[in-house]
Amino acid sequence: MSRNSFISARVPSEVFKQLEFHAKTTGESKSKILLKALDKYLENPTDSSDSNKRIKSFEWYMNERLKDLESEVEKLDKNFFYRIDSLAKQVNQITSWVEKIKIFLKENFNKNIT
Repeated sequence: MSRNSFISARVPSEVFKQLEFHAKTTGESKSKILLKALDKYLENPTDSSDSNKRIKSFEWYMNERLKDLESEVEKLDKNFFYRIDSLAKQVNQITSWVEKIKIFLKENFNKNIT
């Protein structure tokens, strides 16, 4: 017993000729061609190769967006670490100045500043 339902339809002879020609040139059965056309028309893809193509296309698109995002994060990381390094250098410079001022005050005014 077949799990598929049977359908019959009248089509213009030109459409039927095109269907037969397509079946002969591709080697696909007329039923399969009509089923693919109906699926596409009804936006109900059952052909796994079409679905796989769509999935692969979407995966490629998402991977490209992920690469773009990773690139932007890397730029932000580099900028962040550059700024941290710059701030650390400024803190070291200020600390050095403070130490020099302490030495100056101690030597010139005999003041011990902590």
